Amino acid sequence: FYVETEESTTSFYVDEAIGAVADTKIDGPAPVVTTTTTPPVTTTTTVTTEPTTIKYGDVNLDGSVSVADAVAILQYLGNKDKYSLSAEAKANADVYNNGDGITANDALTIQKYDAGLVTKLPASYIAGGGGGSTAPQATTTTTKATTTTTVTTTTTVPAINAQNESFESGAVSWEGRGGAVVASENNHHYSGNNSVKVSGRSSAWNGISYTLGDDFKAGGTYSFSAK
Repeated sequence: FYVETEESTTSFYVDEAIGAVADTKIDGPAPVVTTTTTPPVTTTTTVTTEPTTIKYGDVNLDGSVSVADAVAILQYLGNKDKYSLSAEAKANADVYNNGDGITANDALTIQKYDAGLVTKLPASYIAGGGGGSTAPQATTTTTKATTTTTVTTTTTVPAINAQNESFESGAVSWEGRGGAVVASENNHHYSGNNSVKVSGRSSAWNGISYTLGDDFKAGGTYSFSAK
């Protein structure tokens, strides 16, 4: 960063010097916000529930066969709204003439099984059937979900630290260029209380200079001012 004159070699004063990126505020450009939306992705999930194995006679689903299961059948037949049975319980209850649905004979057969008079359940099947009670069937549920992902990225553009010197603390890191002499001066100033005097100039290019930091890159466009 050089401050010099076009032709004159007379002494001059510098009260303030600023260097920064051209056409930007001193604190740097605003962050750049980028929003990226991915195409919709549809995910299909299929869940298959395997059928429950029939345990004939276990109407109340307690894991065993007893008179209580016969009672459950009779209650169901007497009042289906109050004593409803699940699909699994209904399949378990069809132990007499299997395949014809639930009847009082199913309750009687369970009682006989509990008493040891019947040794196998179902005790019988409908004509032409070989064990036709319908167990709960496997169920398959398929769901589809469509998702869209939106990613917002905020990129903060590094601010160029402006070199701003008012010379209130002297010449600091500013140096004379060529044979010029740089010295702090308090009799001539634009603002504040001090400036620097550049004297001893033998050529127009003899002036005041400052070595810029890494914030200033080769090829960049910057603005400088001095007064």
